[in-house]
Amino acid sequence: MRLFFAIPLPNQIKQILQNKCLLMKNKFPPGVWVQANNYHITLSFLGDTETQMLPQLTDLANLIGSSFTQGSLELTDMNAFPSRRNVRTLFCSISNEGWLEDLGLELRRNLFALGFKIDTPFHPHITLARFRDPVKQHFSFPWNQFIVNEKMNFTCFELLDSHLKPTGPLYTTVATFNVSKEDKTDGRKG
Repeated sequence: MRLFFAIPLPNQIKQILQNKCLLMKNKFPPGVWVQANNYHITLSFLGDTETQMLPQLTDLANLIGSSFTQGSLELTDMNAFPSRRNVRTLFCSISNEGWLEDLGLELRRNLFALGFKIDTPFHPHITLARFRDPVKQHFSFPWNQFIVNEKMNFTCFELLDSHLKPTGPLYTTVATFNVSKEDKTDGRKG
């Protein structure tokens, strides 16, 4: 299984992002645009994982989920890796929510203890497109025309299995982990 932990997005947010992408496509050369049903916020990518690890992973995620509370996230603007002038990956930024970073780091720390090699820094975002060759964008590119400025509720995260297909990845939910319903806005129990 090729697994990762992620926060799912509501259909309304997926539709808003898809509409923004439709407007942006004509301003970029051909690339691989993520299908709207695959939009998510990756918390940690595990890679190829033996099926016998599933009980440990679900126990771990349930424990971590119980230590976080429902909150909200704000999707802000379109951005790019490695930079807006040299685009390889186009993504939607998420405002710097401390609790979201805490969740990502807590998962990664515990996954490392289980023997997973987590070597990429946690940078919460929603990937929208990838380009084989870097796309050079002029400094006058109208990034401000593609501001998202939407909020979404955080109630759970998921363990997903990624099947790579010629038409793009197919994600299957392996398990969903709810967080506490306590009414706190920062996402952490305090």
